[in-house]
Amino acid sequence: MTAYKEFSGGKLIFYITGEIDESNISLVREEFDNGLALLPNAVILDLRQMTFIDSTGIGMIISRYNKLKKIGVPLYARGLSAQTEKVFKTAGLLNIIGII
Repeated sequence: MTAYKEFSGGKLIFYITGEIDESNISLVREEFDNGLALLPNAVILDLRQMTFIDSTGIGMIISRYNKLKKIGVPLYARGLSAQTEKVFKTAGLLNIIGII
């Protein structure tokens, strides 16, 4: 698993590759929160290379969505595989974050 960020034009693009699960969620959370310190006007989760996400990853996305919502920053996702889209739909994430 790799998580890294790019800040461009006021947008934080957060790339996740490989699997997100309980064993590495603290690293993902830390990298994401470091990106939020840059005060982006939008956050994009780039999931083109993510192969798996479990409930801890979904929980992290929901908690960060709530944090962003409080400060008026939209959260988007892009590059969802069919499997990831199904997981996001089941978890209700497609109702709260934009897909680009």
